[in-house]
Amino acid sequence: MTLNAPSGSSPQPSIPVHLIFDVDIFNLPGAEDDVQLAWRRLQTDMPPIFWTPKNGGHWIATRSEDIKYIQQHYEHFSHQEVLVPRTPLPTRLIPITLDPPEHAFFRQLVMPLLTPKRVAALTAIARTICTDLVEKLAPRGECEFVNEFSNILPVTVFLGMMDLPLDDRTHLVPLANSTTHPDPKRRYAANEALREYIERQIEARQKHPGDDPISTFLSTRRDGEPLGHEEVVGLSRVLLGGGLHTVAAAMSFSACFLAGSPAHRRQLIDQPELIPYAVEELLRRYGISNTARLVKEDFEYKGVLFHAGEMIQGPSPLYGLDEELIDDPTVVNFNRARPIPHAAFGNGPHVCPGNMLARRELRLFLEEWLRKIPDFAIKSGTKPRLASGILNGVLELQLEWEPIKAA
Repeated sequence: MTLNAPSGSSPQPSIPVHLIFDVDIFNLPGAEDDVQLAWRRLQTDMPPIFWTPKNGGHWIATRSEDIKYIQQHYEHFSHQEVLVPRTPLPTRLIPITLDPPEHAFFRQLVMPLLTPKRVAALTAIARTICTDLVEKLAPRGECEFVNEFSNILPVTVFLGMMDLPLDDRTHLVPLANSTTHPDPKRRYAANEALREYIERQIEARQKHPGDDPISTFLSTRRDGEPLGHEEVVGLSRVLLGGGLHTVAAAMSFSACFLAGSPAHRRQLIDQPELIPYAVEELLRRYGISNTARLVKEDFEYKGVLFHAGEMIQGPSPLYGLDEELIDDPTVVNFNRARPIPHAAFGNGPHVCPGNMLARRELRLFLEEWLRKIPDFAIKSGTKPRLASGILNGVLELQLEWEPIKAA
C-alpha cells in the first residue's frame, strides 16, 4: 500500500507536511482480506507517528514502544475521549473515560465482579452454553458463525452475570455493533438506545434489589453518599460493552484463521495443552481495539510536537505485529517463546479487568468446537466480511463441514 501526503498545507501550522497522510481507519486498503495486515501496512509504510486529516484529524502511533507509552502515560494521553472522530456520548463510560486517581475507585467496584471464584462460576455457565451451541450446529454442516455462535456465547455469559433476561441479546447485539460505527449520528443513536435499556434495568433494581452488579452499584457508598445516577449508568454501560464486543470479535477472527489452516487445527487437537497459548497467539495476531486518547497538554515526544486537544490512536493490534518486538509477526505460531507479547487488553492502569474471563471463553470455544467439529472450512463461494475502525471485526463468516451426527 502506498499512501502519499495530501497536497496543500497541513491542518495545523505545527504539523510538518511530511507527517501528514490520508488514512481513513474505517476504509483501510486491503482490510477486506486481512484487517490486521491492513493496519500493519501503516506500521511498515508510514513514519512511526503521523497525522491523518480524516475523521476529524488525529495522530496514529504505529510502533509497540510508542503504543505502550500512550497506554501507560495518562498524564499526557487522557482517556477522557477514546473515539475518533470525537463523538459526544449520552453516557460517560466509567471507568474507561476516567484518569487516575479518580479512575481507581470505580475500577475497584468492578474488580470484585471478576474474581477467580466468580470467573470460575461464569466459566461453568460458558461451557454449558458453548457445548449446547456446538451440539446444535454440528449436525447441520454449516453456519454463519458470527450470528449463530460468537455473538451468542459472550452476551449470554454477560447477561447471566448481570442477571438480565437472556432474550435481550437479540436487542442488544445490533446496538453494540453500532456503537463504533463510522457515522457519528448512528454511533450516538446506538449509545442512546443502550442507555435507555440500562435506565430501565436500574429502575427495576431500585424497586427490587438483587445480588447483581447493578444492585451493587446502587447500594455502594462513596464518602458516605450513594453513587450518582450517571455513575451507575456509566458503570453498567461499560460492563455491557465489555460483554458484547471484544470476545465475540476475537472468536470470529480465530475461527476464520482456523478454517483456513488444517495444520493448526490438527496441532490443537493432538496437543490440547497448547490451547491456552493458542489463545494468546491468536489475540496477538488478530487484535481488536483501536481506541484513541486525548492529548492533555502541549508537549514534545520523539521530535513530534503534540497540542492539547488533539487525538491520537495507539492501535493495540500493532503492538503484537511489531517486528522489533517479535519475530515473524504475521505468522501464527502456537509454539512461540512465552509470554507471547500483545496488548489485546491494554497496558497501564486501564488494563481490561475482564481479561481473565475473556481468555476462559476463548479457550472454551477452541476446546468445545474442535472436539465436535475438528474439520471445517470457509463455505465455498463465500468470503468473510471484515471491518476496520475503532474495533476490528468480522461482520459475516460462513463456515461448512461434513454434517456430524448428534451425540
